[in-house]
Amino acid sequence: MTSSQRISRAQDGSREAFDELYAWLLPSVYTFAWSQVNDRSAAEEITSETFMTLVAKLDELPSNDLAVLAWSRVVVRNKSVDWVRRRQLQRRATVAMAQSGTRIDEKNSSNPIQLIEIQEQRHLVHQVLDNLAAEYRQVIELRYLDDLSNEQIAEAIGLSASATNSLLYRARKSFRREHQRLTNEQDATVPRNVLESGGHA
Repeated sequence: MTSSQRISRAQDGSREAFDELYAWLLPSVYTFAWSQVNDRSAAEEITSETFMTLVAKLDELPSNDLAVLAWSRVVVRNKSVDWVRRRQLQRRATVAMAQSGTRIDEKNSSNPIQLIEIQEQRHLVHQVLDNLAAEYRQVIELRYLDDLSNEQIAEAIGLSASATNSLLYRARKSFRREHQRLTNEQDATVPRNVLESGGHA
């Protein structure tokens, strides 16, 4: 069945159609939730809550899968906000420990310094995305997190192919500019004694 038929049948109460929609949407919802919170159990909880919202608002869903995918991102992002806020103080403390040279005990990590760098880069990317205009953030996530083609993105957001290409161009440009700005800010806030120490205790 087509995506519009699947959603229509799910709205009419078809368990089979809903199960198909769930199976198609689940990997993307979980992956996006994990990218927002970087925590497996939190991502699982957010995924479950997202599908509970989907069930509650089933009659209000868009008529095709890609539009539903875009809708689910908004739900996941909203449900991630509170969790992320609760973790902000802990994250700052972890970064401070890393900057001071305090050992961080991370399971299954044979290279703690590399792990810290990866975590900091991921956090920077999240900051950049959060600072972008909503339309820019949406198309970048659909393109690079969900690996949708430009044509699929156009279908998901309801724009023509040419308008979507133009939007993606502006979104990438905005992302690069904001990434550079935040990188410069981070470099400017590194304490002078850290720069002069050459990383030695």
